[in-house]
Amino acid sequence: MKNQIALQLYTVRKPLEEDFEGTLRKVASIGFQGVELADDWGGKSPEALKAILQSVGLVPVSSHVALERLENQLDDVIDQHLRLGCHTIYCPYLEEERQTATGYKELITSLKEIQKKLEKKGISFGYHHHDFELYSNQLEAILSIPSLLAELDVYWLQKAGQDPVEWVSRYKHKVRHVHLKDMTNDDQEFFAPVGTGKINIDAILESSTSFVEWWIVEQDDGEGDPLVWIEKSYTYVNERL
Repeated sequence: MKNQIALQLYTVRKPLEEDFEGTLRKVASIGFQGVELADDWGGKSPEALKAILQSVGLVPVSSHVALERLENQLDDVIDQHLRLGCHTIYCPYLEEERQTATGYKELITSLKEIQKKLEKKGISFGYHHHDFELYSNQLEAILSIPSLLAELDVYWLQKAGQDPVEWVSRYKHKVRHVHLKDMTNDDQEFFAPVGTGKINIDAILESSTSFVEWWIVEQDDGEGDPLVWIEKSYTYVNERL
């Protein structure tokens, strides 16, 4: 089956603030089949968001939920996601003050507890990394948690001097979704539309299409219109799947 392409909605956070449903309709019209939710659902209830996504033809593939909410409001998080029909949640970030040796140990303990509760409700759980876990050699320890999904991010892997192809292949037993991003060709190495920068996107796609279920396009920031960025990214990826 052809791999599917989703959009991390953080990419279009500003257009969503201006026109929530219209932006989702545009995302679908570009060709995206699904979305990965950011922590903010535009103030919509699970039922309202589900109706909007169904009306425009988008699947709620997965969801990023802040660690603080996962630790302190997990019952509400579970209820909201079951009502929405979203059955994969990722912890998206570890706050800077917790990025210590003790903080990482506490994170692993917390992730295990959260995972146990989510799996009892039929929700898969995973971790989305940045570069700091790689600089501190902590990502392997986090991903050693049995059955914890790995949402690998090709931009942050390369930013930390790692080989995205090698990492995605190494953790293929934990990878369902990959964040596809690119970086500018200059020394700044800023975010860029997929296919316009220095990351070898083609090699990543070619090596991983047999096990990746969804390629999730994201661009954290940039100049110009995010809706233009995502169309460039979608076109590039879709032509190669």
